[in-house]
Amino acid sequence: MDTNPKPPPSFHFANEIEQSVISILWHEPDRLGGFCREIDPGVHLSQPHLRIILHALDLAYRELNSCDFAIIVQVVGELGLFEEVGGREGLNRVFAIHEHRSSRENIDAIFAHYVNMLKAYALGRSNHTPIYRFNRGDICLVQNLNKHGPNSPDLLGQGRIAGRAYRAIGFHQLSNDSYSISFIPE
Repeated sequence: MDTNPKPPPSFHFANEIEQSVISILWHEPDRLGGFCREIDPGVHLSQPHLRIILHALDLAYRELNSCDFAIIVQVVGELGLFEEVGGREGLNRVFAIHEHRSSRENIDAIFAHYVNMLKAYALGRSNHTPIYRFNRGDICLVQNLNKHGPNSPDLLGQGRIAGRAYRAIGFHQLSNDSYSISFIPE
């Protein structure tokens, strides 16, 4: 596994990766030791219910050498955290992700990749890597102080929309006292 993962360029959390890792560990608890040596749940797992499930898996595997569904339900219940994981339905959602497994080589590669991604996402959260939101945009407009005539824009600006950089120009519409804004990709 890569020991120096680079922070991803845009995403802050990897919910589906976290869930998949816990599901793989549930079905293959022999991976728990290596995983727990590389990953700190408080740092690398952003979802509290997955940290609870991981703790239950670790307890069950160390004490009973088994992590079947019924045992984990029992352990989580004894920890008094059954509601925090979403009850039986919440546990089943995580368990079922890797219920139908692929080949051992594929799972090994996927698991190694997911562990590296957890490290990279934690690094991104820790050093405040910029997060690009792809479902919105921000443009800052200011008054054009160098307006030379009616064909010069009243407003100028720049920003990002859907992760892409744009210049913006705005013209005042006298007819309805509004502005018409145009976005020009940079």
